[in-house]
Amino acid sequence: MKEILIIGPKYMPIPAVNGGAIEGLIDEYLQYNSNSKKYNITVYSSLSKDVNENYNKKYSNTTFRYIKKSGKLHFIHRLVCSVNRRLRKGKQNPTDYTLDVIADLKKKKELDKYDLVIIENQIESIPMYRKYIKSKLVEHLHNDYLNSATKEATKLVKMCDEFWGVSNFICNQINKVDKSVVTKTLYNGINTNKFSSKITDKQKNDMLKKIGFNKNDFIVIYVGRLMPEKGVLELLKAFNKVDKKDNLKLLVVGGKKSNSTEIDNYYNQLVEEMNKNKESIHMYGKANTDELRILYSMAKVQVVPSMWEEAFGLIVVEGMCAMNKMIVTNSGGIPEIVEDTAIIVNRENIVNELTNAIEEIHINEEKYKIDKNKYKKIISKFDKEKFGEKFEELIGESLK
Repeated sequence: MKEILIIGPKYMPIPAVNGGAIEGLIDEYLQYNSNSKKYNITVYSSLSKDVNENYNKKYSNTTFRYIKKSGKLHFIHRLVCSVNRRLRKGKQNPTDYTLDVIADLKKKKELDKYDLVIIENQIESIPMYRKYIKSKLVEHLHNDYLNSATKEATKLVKMCDEFWGVSNFICNQINKVDKSVVTKTLYNGINTNKFSSKITDKQKNDMLKKIGFNKNDFIVIYVGRLMPEKGVLELLKAFNKVDKKDNLKLLVVGGKKSNSTEIDNYYNQLVEEMNKNKESIHMYGKANTDELRILYSMAKVQVVPSMWEEAFGLIVVEGMCAMNKMIVTNSGGIPEIVEDTAIIVNRENIVNELTNAIEEIHINEEKYKIDKNKYKKIISKFDKEKFGEKFEELIGESLK
């Protein structure tokens, strides 16, 4: 049986006991492989107090290895990385996590063991992995990290045998660096049944009461982190410009990415904008999956106002599962998801364009009636089973 090594991101463990989008996706594939038993897979990720030894028993054909962020060797690696950053400015430098992984593979004499090595979203460490690992190397990119503006981009693309991107957009960005590079699209997947399942009237009414809206309101929803790249401030400004609000309401679901002066200042701007129209805007904060399903079901329209090149956008699929009409920006891989079913606005004049789109879809609701069969066809492409199937297919192609 072929041996596959997956090197997860450095921040959170796999299985995804502490969350994390990438960690969750790899977890989905490991569960898929547990059923198919096609490959023996070894996974590296960061250690967490929530990880226990029982995981090896729950997943067939899978070995989990965890990197501790402590100890003498880890301290040395952190020191080496710090020096590298000073001496090698303008170049890609590996992280201490990468050095820890390489050290562990050396210790176990496994540098040449694997038939295929898959690196998850770590372009800065490609040179180090390539130096020590002679196996076929794949970089699985979840963000727009490798493009014409990336440091040492031309050098990096030649070090991997293949690149997998979470959208055609990501693959095209890589091919702009070198059109001869092998790129393949591996769309993300979610549990579409969970977000498509029926919500009871009681669940909706209880939630409406909690947030102070009523069942006759035309609710526009935003879901995501409260950060500048996501366009939340622009959405609030656009909503406050809408002329005829009538029963129009805006529901903002999400929390701050982190605590910093910059993020705090941005959040204060959001609150200031919201306070201009308190009766029509509700900031819900973070929501768990069960809450999110109810909130999606209450909405008529979902707005995804991304100001950056969004690589994929799982929330778009979630909203489509709930049969929400969509208003999205022409951003990264998002147009690939919605195809021709959404109002797509440009970012150059985003506040006015969002205002016009919200007004249009509110006033002419019947004109934008959802084609449920078309939605279901699109959604089926992004189911977790389809993701597992495609992941396994790409591994097979890479091993040929």
